[in-house]
Amino acid sequence: VARDLGDEISYDSLTELFKKTYGYESPTEGSVSLRDFELEHLAGGRIKLSGEFAFEGKPRRITGSGNGPLSAVLACLHESIAGVLTIREYSEHALGAGTEVGAVSYVELVYEAEANEEKKRVSAWGVVADTDIAASGLRAVMSAASRVGVVWKKSD
Repeated sequence: VARDLGDEISYDSLTELFKKTYGYESPTEGSVSLRDFELEHLAGGRIKLSGEFAFEGKPRRITGSGNGPLSAVLACLHESIAGVLTIREYSEHALGAGTEVGAVSYVELVYEAEANEEKKRVSAWGVVADTDIAASGLRAVMSAASRVGVVWKKSD
């Protein structure tokens, strides 16, 4: 982008490029979103996530489990999508200090599925800031999942 703009990029242009590339501050209702959730710690270090997801605007209550919140949310998504989502990269950092600290989470998802007898492999980033560290990571997964073009399983 800097090369296309003459090797200089303004702060505002860089900020807009970041938002567009990583889905930061995009509408919370993408093709898939997590409206509310509850995490439960299970025996053996497992985490159970129960939540109300919205798939293309239609609400659906789903439960899944994994070795942490992010793997649990992927288990939930796998109930409704054709193909497989995997996390390629994950990072987070604190926003602020003290007891009112928030977090920004960065998630790169890879989506693999069969589409018209061809294997589809797409990746996308989701970046979300939240006052709740767990919510930040989960919503970053939702942002990335909305951007990879997941294919929904047909309803029963």
